[in-house]
Amino acid sequence: MKKSIFTIFAFILCMVSFAQESKYYNKFFIQINDIELYKPLYFSQLNVSNEMSSEKFYSMDSILVKETITKQDKSNSSVIETGTIYNKEGNIIQKNTINKNSNHKYTEIYNTDGKLTKTIKSVGPMIIEEAHFDNQGKVIPNLKTIEPEPYRGRQGWNEYIGRHLKYPKDMKKNGVEGTVNISFNITENGDLTDIELINPEDAHPSLNEEALRVIKNYPHKWTPAMLDGKPIVYNINMPIRFKLGA
Repeated sequence: MKKSIFTIFAFILCMVSFAQESKYYNKFFIQINDIELYKPLYFSQLNVSNEMSSEKFYSMDSILVKETITKQDKSNSSVIETGTIYNKEGNIIQKNTINKNSNHKYTEIYNTDGKLTKTIKSVGPMIIEEAHFDNQGKVIPNLKTIEPEPYRGRQGWNEYIGRHLKYPKDMKKNGVEGTVNISFNITENGDLTDIELINPEDAHPSLNEEALRVIKNYPHKWTPAMLDGKPIVYNINMPIRFKLGA
């Protein structure tokens, strides 16, 4: 009997340990496996029950920065995922609700005072409705966002990448392909800043290095993004694909 009790207790401890297993992430919340090579900024704890799962993300000094809750139906398939992002003071700065079946998404964005400033309704990558709010919570009418444009437009950008991106010889010889995702900001003056790898472990380091080189060496300014007629900083996530025979 004692042996049976001990076995059950050990099994429960094992399950709890599995549920609390930590994972590590970079600033883009992309999971990092080699934490010696790539310094993580966040770690997460996952808890799973019969009807839902909850994953909490913490800074390395244990401050809650993000929480994802996934509700599940009887067949154990995801239905609704709610993601909440917090600032260092613990205030909500963004909340996303996604229907995993229809891919409909509703986003709420808050300022540092906790006031709602923007809502976005979208289906996949397509925005179907966007609203902005003032400090009193009233809708700001006809607030229009214009996305930034590279020199000579998208065609000019693609031509620059096509001319200057070089397939590393050793990667080509060994048949290595991959996609490097890069994040950068377009400033109010049209400059490219904060150029960083989003997924450093998903592609070979040689591909990462070449993709970064090409983006960093872009010689032209962009036309900055505009919000209500005023230039703003705009973040772009850009995939750079290395494919043989393409």
